[in-house]
Amino acid sequence: MNAKDDPTKKSGYRWVGDVEAAATTHAAYMTPVPGGFGPMTVAMLLSNVVTSAIRHFEASSTTSIVPNPLTLLDPVPSDIAIASAQKPKLISQVASELNLSHAEFEPYGKYTAKVTLDVLDRLESNSNGHYVVVTGISPTPLGEGKSTVSIGLTQAIYAHLNRPAFACVRQPSQGPTFGIKGDAAGGGYSQVTPMTLMNLHLTGDIHAITAANNLVAAAVDARYFHESTQTDTQLFNRLCPKKKGVRKFANVMLRRLQKLGISTTNPDDMSAEEVSQFVRLDIDQDKIM
Repeated sequence: MNAKDDPTKKSGYRWVGDVEAAATTHAAYMTPVPGGFGPMTVAMLLSNVVTSAIRHFEASSTTSIVPNPLTLLDPVPSDIAIASAQKPKLISQVASELNLSHAEFEPYGKYTAKVTLDVLDRLESNSNGHYVVVTGISPTPLGEGKSTVSIGLTQAIYAHLNRPAFACVRQPSQGPTFGIKGDAAGGGYSQVTPMTLMNLHLTGDIHAITAANNLVAAAVDARYFHESTQTDTQLFNRLCPKKKGVRKFANVMLRRLQKLGISTTNPDDMSAEEVSQFVRLDIDQDKIM
């Protein structure tokens, strides 16, 4: 195909075939193709698509991880000194090395991300790797325990066997921040970095859990206070007040009545015993505090 100047077109040119019009004097037959796309062009386009798909599949089936350089010092510095001296990779680069598409991970800052479970569907046809569980280790006097062994083993598998390996560790509590315990993310040259991000924030889920725990504690405390200072009638009037002279149960209240085995659905038809069952949780402080 060739581009030929054509001032009548918006683009300033039009696509034409590969044969000059003068060839009609030599060729017995010529079949014009509208737009210049004939069977040969379509066949070559399909061939190129298949070739591209094969290349993409082969590239996505392999990983090319480039480890960060590590300078070993003697004596070994403190954990925080080692973590501060190491510049971690951008999480986008890590995802690229692992052949993750942009739709398969959700970044949380520069160095952290969540991987979607859709990856499992994409890799469903791939053979599974080996799963190694590190557990039940008593820490050494230097604090080398399960986490340090897990991170170190992961590093060794790639460094010495050239096999991609991933360490799966839980996010530590904030105890390490206050020097109460180890950071549960390895130590020395076998630790998760950035250290402060790992311990304090990560994806922010730990803050959501903290807020949820605080909400439950506040709700339990308020409920215990109201049940200790008010009668059944007062609690019932507050939980199910009259609106324009009519008292009506909400859907969540009907579900509670069903769990209690109370079949009454009209608030005004409830007995004193049923009202007491409905309004009180009878929280036992000895079992929750």
